[in-house]
Amino acid sequence: MICISLENESLVKYHVSFDENKLDELRNEIINKCSIKEFYSYEDTIIPTSLDLFIKPYNVVQIGNVERNGKFTPLYKIDCYRIEYPDIIMIIDRIKKEDRTAISDLLNYEDTIKINYEEELVDLFKKLSQTENESKRIDILNEIESKRALIELNKDYVKASTYVPKIYELLVFNKVGKIQYTQLKKVQEFIESDEIEKSINKLLLTQKK
Repeated sequence: MICISLENESLVKYHVSFDENKLDELRNEIINKCSIKEFYSYEDTIIPTSLDLFIKPYNVVQIGNVERNGKFTPLYKIDCYRIEYPDIIMIIDRIKKEDRTAISDLLNYEDTIKINYEEELVDLFKKLSQTENESKRIDILNEIESKRALIELNKDYVKASTYVPKIYELLVFNKVGKIQYTQLKKVQEFIESDEIEKSINKLLLTQKK
């Protein structure tokens, strides 16, 4: 794909390439290390397969049968991990599709997934200390155990933003052209149109300061 960078008052044109296999390997690593996992239980007649990207079952039990169209189908209780991917995965997928704006989004990436389990746990203990009703205390204790389980489940979590340099390193920028920005301005003034600049802005790499 083609992108343009503003360097020392010049517009520099680059052809950007990448090794798709290496990008896929890094993508899988980010999914494994930077996704948030949560416990989730539900009932269904269909068991998720290994191809399901967002639900990973760890315990499946048949709890009965349901009748559909005159036939009985097994009904399962499914305990699983529900997985939330970081937004950077979508940026990688856009790079693979040669979406030029994806590189700028990569350079400006900020983590959107927030883990506050430790803070929530502190709040629960504070709530527990202020609660006298035995029934409510049991409910809070159950919440504490659930929160501890989530902390353990996500103990190896890594922020996706730490992978931005690694993704960028896989992109190969080959310079293919250069033009002075002042020349562009003169051409625009000459033809009395800003369409050239609009076209270039679509290709221009931008990074927030």
